Amino acid sequence: MYAAPNGADKPGRIYRLGNDKKTDFLVGYLDVNPTAQIIVIPEREQTKTLNLGTLVSFISTGGTIFGANAGLNLNQISKFKIKLNDAHVYKISDHDIVGIFPDLKKRLQDDIKIFGHKDPKYFIVREAVTAKDIFIQIDKSLSSDADVKANLEKLVDGKVNVKWTNSAKDEIKITLDDGLFVFYKPEQIVLSNSIDGTGKIAITEADKESFQLLSIGN
Repeated sequence: MYAAPNGADKPGRIYRLGNDKKTDFLVGYLDVNPTAQIIVIPEREQTKTLNLGTLVSFISTGGTIFGANAGLNLNQISKFKIKLNDAHVYKISDHDIVGIFPDLKKRLQDDIKIFGHKDPKYFIVREAVTAKDIFIQIDKSLSSDADVKANLEKLVDGKVNVKWTNSAKDEIKITLDDGLFVFYKPEQIVLSNSIDGTGKIAITEADKESFQLLSIGN
């Protein structure tokens, strides 16, 4: 799940995992066009464990963020069920990946040479999902907390694109602009020996640890 819906981080985005193993740094975008491989899916649901600050950032989508005196503990961890409506999956085919290998290798060579990275971990976005609507169901541990509920109401009230879906106020509906990416699937770019000179590259599914670390994009 991206930190916030956006229209830039489509398939073909190359990034490097930072030394903190949490932050990703943009390396560049490969010249690929995944739009010819759109798959329409009626519903896609995922349960995420994240802190409340991430949810606030995600819902705000560029709007007003809570101030320091709002009384909301942004570090509070909870679970949210996230459901997408009218979602589209954009993919890069294996055939397209083969075609971009020379460009990919050069970008990694330049990144390593310029910044002098030691044993860097690179990833490529192979799939990304857009949606018309996002439904976020709030975990009971939050929806039953009067203070948290009050602050979430401040976030929702007055927003054109964010609404409660029921009287219980435990689910939020976010209506997105067309073409904004919400979820993504990374694959790790594995460097064999050295990327310099005749060093080879391969692309593989991200290992379990990396996938967990990158489950929230930055």
